[in-house]
Amino acid sequence: MEPILDLQAEKFEPIDIEMLLARISPDLAKKVPRFVFRYIKKVLHLEDVNRFFSETFDFDDHSFLVAARNFLNIDLNIINPENLEALRGQHPVIASNHPIGGPESMSFLGYLLPMFPSIKLLAQNYLSFIKPLRTCCVFNKKGIATMLEVLRRQHPLLIYPSGKNSRPLTQKRMFFDPAWVPSFIKFAKNMNAPIVVCYTAGITSRRWRFLARFSRFFKLKLKVENLYLVDEMFRQRGKTITITVGKPIDPEIFDDSQCPEEWAQRLRQYSWILKTDPDAVFNPSLPATLALR
Repeated sequence: MEPILDLQAEKFEPIDIEMLLARISPDLAKKVPRFVFRYIKKVLHLEDVNRFFSETFDFDDHSFLVAARNFLNIDLNIINPENLEALRGQHPVIASNHPIGGPESMSFLGYLLPMFPSIKLLAQNYLSFIKPLRTCCVFNKKGIATMLEVLRRQHPLLIYPSGKNSRPLTQKRMFFDPAWVPSFIKFAKNMNAPIVVCYTAGITSRRWRFLARFSRFFKLKLKVENLYLVDEMFRQRGKTITITVGKPIDPEIFDDSQCPEEWAQRLRQYSWILKTDPDAVFNPSLPATLALR
């Protein structure tokens, strides 16, 4: 039997870039100039981030998410909330685009928790160090097995199917998610869970979009733009995030007439359509034409 993690016994440890690098690569840590560390701390807003995590370390999940929204002074505007209200007591799979990479998912999860108290967010592994999120998130290191366990236990699921935040696509003047991964459709169908597709409005800064194009052009494995995601989050301070909720979709629609990958891109395209037509209904016969990257 695996030992039970005693969350109360944990103590907050501030993020320390120098110490972290020294653990990973002691030789490299000795060679990095001090000004580089200072710059990284600045773009990561480490002083503010450590202060916030220290103050909220023992919060429960909902209190933490409310505090995060207040910390960033973000307002949330939900269009068509009745499409979610109609599913109270059920275990929907809620899928959305991911324009910024952090504040929209935390804000939306905080909105959804009172409506779906057992909802889980499929999150990146590195977020597991945030203690209050461990009860409302599942972390994707186990991939398929993790999602299956969530649905078997009848938990609603909030997922961002591209697995990364939006970026400039090859299609002219288009800022949107790259291709969506189809696994959430398979599980919704297996568990007979309705799918709710949303469109989240938002865009990163010109600097971030330039760096994303730079990484794509030179085919860099290390995506330099990701260093600035925390800074992008702080740039959302005082703004309103608008999320448009589509109408629930019966998972039986996703038959064998199309492969799972095509169905996923059609749902991704439906998210894009909601941007300009909030009352649009998913049309399963409409082929996906959006650029995938």
